[in-house]
Amino acid sequence: MLGSNTTFYKKLSYDPIAEFQPVTSLLSFPMVLYVSATNPANSLKDLLAQSKTKGLTYASQGPGTAGHLLGAMLQRQSQIDMQHVPYKGSGPAMQDLLGGQVSMLFDGLPAGLQHVKDGRLKALAITSQKRSEFLPNVPTVAEVNAPELAMDVWFGIVARNGLPKETILRLNKDFVDALAAPKVAARFKDQGYDIIPMSSEKFGAFMKAESARWGAAITANQISVD
Repeated sequence: MLGSNTTFYKKLSYDPIAEFQPVTSLLSFPMVLYVSATNPANSLKDLLAQSKTKGLTYASQGPGTAGHLLGAMLQRQSQIDMQHVPYKGSGPAMQDLLGGQVSMLFDGLPAGLQHVKDGRLKALAITSQKRSEFLPNVPTVAEVNAPELAMDVWFGIVARNGLPKETILRLNKDFVDALAAPKVAARFKDQGYDIIPMSSEKFGAFMKAESARWGAAITANQISVD
């Protein structure tokens, strides 16, 4: 995560803000708080109330991932004891959630959307600023009194320092044009992604803002993977 690694990892061998040139942002998606369909909880309040009778576990895609960050923030701010269960990626974390081995998982909208449609998962909250057209009945984190969990996971292109400005501009145009192609745009949108191309300058400012925001959140919640 370009926006958080410098704070998550105290001994990171590179600086993603200082050592790379921004080219463009590409895609983003919100995270969703998922539980198994067999879990009786139908809201975040219901889920947290389970801590009074049994231990809660939250899966993540691994240390330092968005799922880890959101789970740790929820744990600290709800003042409920929850056990972090890190996995090697979204796939195995999702499989154990489906099987009921863990209580909850923050994962991307595209990762769990079909499982919700198939009735295998419940979505209790979404980290976007507004409700998703794909899950219109799922409240935002602001609606469930957890606005600090608002997050969009984003993807972008950066290059090593030293490339000529004209090369950065050409790369930006090529990627932006590719995202604008109707078939490409439709494929991503159908899967729950938002297309968010930016100029190199705007993307650079966005990266700095994200790094500052999530660095502060990680520090405030005393989260570390070292």
